[in-house]
Amino acid sequence: MTRDAQVRRHCFRIAAAAHLLVLVAAARSHAEAVSLFNGSDLAGWTQVTGDAAYTVEPGEPGEPPAIVGTSVANDSVNSFLATDATYGNFVLEYEFKVDADLNSGVQVRSFLDNSSLVRGYQIEIDPSQRAWSGGLYEERGRGWLDDLGDNAAAREAFVPGEWNHIRVVADGNRVRSWINGVPAADFTETDGEVPSAGFIALQVHTVGTAGLEVRWREISLETLGEAVQGDFDASGQVEQADLDLALQNWGRPATSLPATWVRWQPADGIVDQAELDAVLQNWGSTGGGGTGGGFIRAVPEPTTWGTMGLAIGIKSIRRSSCALA
Repeated sequence: MTRDAQVRRHCFRIAAAAHLLVLVAAARSHAEAVSLFNGSDLAGWTQVTGDAAYTVEPGEPGEPPAIVGTSVANDSVNSFLATDATYGNFVLEYEFKVDADLNSGVQVRSFLDNSSLVRGYQIEIDPSQRAWSGGLYEERGRGWLDDLGDNAAAREAFVPGEWNHIRVVADGNRVRSWINGVPAADFTETDGEVPSAGFIALQVHTVGTAGLEVRWREISLETLGEAVQGDFDASGQVEQADLDLALQNWGRPATSLPATWVRWQPADGIVDQAELDAVLQNWGSTGGGGTGGGFIRAVPEPTTWGTMGLAIGIKSIRRSSCALA
């Protein structure tokens, strides 16, 4: 077999491997949602601040149980019941019902600051006439990041005195929410110092009145695969070990990868079909003499709000040896 023939055969195998991995990405299902509340006690949750009472209430016949937060008269700080686990990229869903005179919310990607107080993103629960439930606020931070002042549809979706459904998608630097199926907040973080993971917490706001209640039930979370990227050595070869490493590290945060790997992803954090095609078409481009490449994050149709996570690895090789044109 001639040298040119060997090179073409090697290129074909690499191309087949890449396209096979694309098929793997398409077939990989997103993580199953898990319940964060077992329905009988507060296992997995810890009250980290405040004196409000958190209890478990059995549901009415045919209704699921709920976590109940009850205000106290002289609480000096907001109360928070936080998950013991922390979460980064996820889809969070829950239902809430709140007394008309109580303010509340659900923290995501949050943490205790140097004053041992909760800080981080909060999905608002606001039964006032303002009706900003589902808006995004930063507790002990910048305040409102995306209120609902210009979102009449979301304000009108809130139903006072009844159970309301919230869906939150925290994915990369973007956080979105829906209330009763209506889009509410949509915020893209630009501050790289803001933590991308943290606990989830249920808030009872200080109001100076005892006995006001907020309830949460059907609290479920689906973990999304991290947008992990990497490049490879300069050997210009795609070895089985490279592909194995990519699959073994699927869904892990970039910090868990070898230090020699670097990050790569499109500016919007999502690879659509056109971008994927462009990567494949340019596979082998030296980009001015060097080699490059990275992992591609595959996502399903946006309406499903799930993710298939990282599933394919693109390894560039020198165009002089191989080119997919």
